[in-house]
Amino acid sequence: MKLGRNDPCPCGSGKKYKYCCLGPERQTPESPEELTWRRVRRATEGFPKTMMRFVAEVYGAGGLDEAWAEFMVWEEDEFDPESPLGALFLPWMYHCWAPDSVAETSVEDASLHGRTPTSELLARRGARIDPVQSRYLAACLDAPFTFHEILRCDRGHGFRTRDVITGEEHEVLERSASATMQAGDILFGQLVPIDGIVLLEACSPFALRPADKIPIVELRKRIASGPGRELFPRDLLREWAVELRELYLDLVAEILDPTPPVLHNTDGELILPQRVIFDIDGAETAFAALEHLAVGETEEDLNDAERGEDGKLVRVRLDWRRAGNRMHAS
Repeated sequence: MKLGRNDPCPCGSGKKYKYCCLGPERQTPESPEELTWRRVRRATEGFPKTMMRFVAEVYGAGGLDEAWAEFMVWEEDEFDPESPLGALFLPWMYHCWAPDSVAETSVEDASLHGRTPTSELLARRGARIDPVQSRYLAACLDAPFTFHEILRCDRGHGFRTRDVITGEEHEVLERSASATMQAGDILFGQLVPIDGIVLLEACSPFALRPADKIPIVELRKRIASGPGRELFPRDLLREWAVELRELYLDLVAEILDPTPPVLHNTDGELILPQRVIFDIDGAETAFAALEHLAVGETEEDLNDAERGEDGKLVRVRLDWRRAGNRMHAS
């Protein structure tokens, strides 16, 4: 299907095609890889909405929460649509999650047990799906989630990655995500090879720090000496999928809920916040002793002044200021 000048640009910018990529295309012929990228992106446009409806209709309302619980390694039971991890979770649910045929599941249809939503969609609607989209979805089913280190980034075009676990390198075509990446970043996500190119299907919304590579390397050593080490790289990553995802959630937790800093004074002693409360004869007496600290304000100017029925001051908030000096007149 020919792309019209007024159609949305397939690069995902939100602009019309004629105001975005049409101009540069007229000046510089696209490479075969870029043409393939456009063809795949056009074929898969709208897929997330289709899959959300399909999962709700086929797997039932409880399927989403069940998949979320498994994605979160059973630390949470109910899907939070506001979670920043949602963009990573949904592709994982489509391509990797399947109702457990052994454990208790809310999906009553036994024919769906052990079947991912993407594989079920292809089985039911494969004949009506665009052939390019069908090949792409099949490739998604075969692509594992793992840690990728950014080796080089060509902003607005793509990047080169190395799988921290297997050592495999990929040249990835990705316009929007590459705008925020830089060499040394570590991403958790899914890369999908199709028709001679590699696309980014799912990606963590947070880039991990270079220091986070240390525990990933430790896990790599465990994988190299553990069960399944004789498997091919992709099968090996699927064998350790839970451990990989659990490590990612541990690392990203420090970004979502960072540990507060520990403060010390110059002697190395721990600083602990304190609240000091004084017993006073009355608010008027205290204010008379402290009002000189509120430089530039009168009693009437002070905020939140509370008085009793007798008109006397009961409570008042004041900001402590001091007059300027020769160096800092303000």
